Amino acid sequence: MRLATGKSFKIKTVHPRTEEIDSLNLEIPSKLSGALICAKIRAKYPGRFVQDTGNILIPMGFSRREAVEIPDEKHYPEMDRVLFGGKDDPSKLAALSNFHACEIKWHDHVWTHSEGPFQWAKMMRYPARPELAVKHLIDCMEKPQKAKRAGRRCVIRGGWDQPMRVAKRDEEGEVVKPLVYVGGPLHKVEVMYSVCLAKFRQNPKLRALLLSTGNKPLHENRIDSHWGGGPNYPRALDLLGQVLMRVRDELRGPVQGKSAKK
Repeated sequence: MRLATGKSFKIKTVHPRTEEIDSLNLEIPSKLSGALICAKIRAKYPGRFVQDTGNILIPMGFSRREAVEIPDEKHYPEMDRVLFGGKDDPSKLAALSNFHACEIKWHDHVWTHSEGPFQWAKMMRYPARPELAVKHLIDCMEKPQKAKRAGRRCVIRGGWDQPMRVAKRDEEGEVVKPLVYVGGPLHKVEVMYSVCLAKFRQNPKLRALLLSTGNKPLHENRIDSHWGGGPNYPRALDLLGQVLMRVRDELRGPVQGKSAKK
């Protein structure tokens, strides 16, 4: 069922505590995209809708046949952003993801994707068990999915996950203040920045793709409490998108993209 913006609708769902079917009176605002409206509704009524992406809501206790869709009736200013990655992203912007196949030279090794060096850096050295470090390196050289699994199993070195302060956001999830973190050059955010900078510097086509996004906010559109974010996942920290915007600024230089002083 498609819901029109600017109107109210009654939707039947299962109450998360009583497990009984009741109705919600949903106010569908206007001047927002369908995806952002769905994110707001899920945040306002936790446990009432099955998690889904985009502008689709599935009421708890019902099948996908009872899903409701909130369409994008026109182009809204808050849609002037770039969403990439996510499950089965068919667009060319999927190349911004760390799973994209490309050659990268980083720390005396040649990698076939940027997920590998990032996960390898979690451990990097393990003097007490050198054979584990070798196995970890080999696993991270494999497909990105295997590299990610290796990063979850390895012994994480010190300084990787130090406490950090993240970007301050407004009610709609937009960044009000930029990313601020506490950590040195081996902190995971700095490692991600170093890997991504190498990726886009060493691959001209990827660099051109990143620069083609202009000054639009970048969001990795997937479920990840740290690296994902955007209108579909407003509670995530959106770290990868912020790192890529930082890389974009570095590649662009200090003058391009800003009005020149007369």
